[in-house]
Amino acid sequence: MEAKKHRTAVDPAPGVIAIVPSAEPEAPAPEVDPGERWARVHGLSFLGFEPHMVPSPEVMEGPELADLREALGELVGRTAQHGKARAQLQQLEKTGRREAENADTAALAAALKAGEPDPGAKAVEKFERDVLDARRRAGALEQLVREASAALAAVADQRRAAWLAVIGDRIGTAREAFSAAVGQLEQAANDYAALQGLANFVKELPRAKRYRPALVQVGDRPLAEAIAGLRRTLDVPR
Repeated sequence: MEAKKHRTAVDPAPGVIAIVPSAEPEAPAPEVDPGERWARVHGLSFLGFEPHMVPSPEVMEGPELADLREALGELVGRTAQHGKARAQLQQLEKTGRREAENADTAALAAALKAGEPDPGAKAVEKFERDVLDARRRAGALEQLVREASAALAAVADQRRAAWLAVIGDRIGTAREAFSAAVGQLEQAANDYAALQGLANFVKELPRAKRYRPALVQVGDRPLAEAIAGLRRTLDVPR
């Protein structure tokens, strides 16, 4: 995900530096796959979650979590296929018969005008075959979804402790990197504030009476408060 752009704004009060998000037009919402849209609207009670609620493969990388990644991928893929098949069936049932009847009526009118025999209800017959095929496909995919869900449950019962051990180690590594990054941010902010304060002091010489570092803010909060909040996040037991 692309990092949000920011701009630096100088507060009317001297020595206050505020970091605020840049005003940018909102990006259009991404198009949602019909299968995922159907799953979001209707849900699949035998799953317990929907395709868009599953962790991305990137957060489950590595051979230690391969079976988790594969089992989830199979379930998500089958769920999306089933949702798409159900959405197509519903659309076919909603408008397909009317369109087929209109087509057969137009074909019969053309035949009568030309003095030819009745061509029959070919479009309606095809529609009925298509509905049966669509229902059969949706039912077959639902069965595969149930099988994938059961397979995920079985591998989770067997491998949960091992997965959590691997994830716990990665959390520890990520926490160390997070803590180091917070420390670097704090030091960089202090250096920036000190230099900005020095610039303000020099601008006022010889009238300057007192040197003070600039106050760096994130939105309307001092950066120090934001850093303290990040440190509290690091202190939460996992």
